[in-house]
Amino acid sequence: MDSVGSVGGGRRAPGSVELAIQSRPVFGEAGVPDIVGDFERQEAARQAITELAAQAGLSEREQRVLEPDILTDYDTKAIARELVRSPRTVRVLRKRYRDKISKAKKT
Repeated sequence: MDSVGSVGGGRRAPGSVELAIQSRPVFGEAGVPDIVGDFERQEAARQAITELAAQAGLSEREQRVLEPDILTDYDTKAIARELVRSPRTVRVLRKRYRDKISKAKKT
């Protein structure tokens, strides 16, 4: 699936799964951005991540971090404010769910 990749240039833990949705536009004919195609690729990637998350057996806390994590392009501070958690807690939960999703992806 080519729509899954890294966004934002943030630091990633070694071996972590990169699940961010690409934010750079894809251009169609005549150099016009393919907005519909971008949306469809992002939605397909979100659905794939959601399916993997269901298979991975995430905890309730990990699930609460996953959804805003996808929607905010991995903005740790914004997620922490929304969930009333520390940024460190969000990073730890993110690492845990990425590890679980990575294992589910391999099976």
